[in-house]
Amino acid sequence: AVAGLKARGGAEAVGEATTDGVVAASLGCLLIDLTVSLAFQFVRL
Repeated sequence: AVAGLKARGGAEAVGEATTDGVVAASLGCLLIDLTVSLAFQFVRL
């Protein structure tokens, strides 16, 4: 969650922390989307 703030080692470490953050946020969005979609499917039945 705070990987970018704890990055040490210069620009390369900051880049890796940014990539990790983007991947985590993308996966989180996909999981939330899946959950909401399943909830709507369940309510529709």
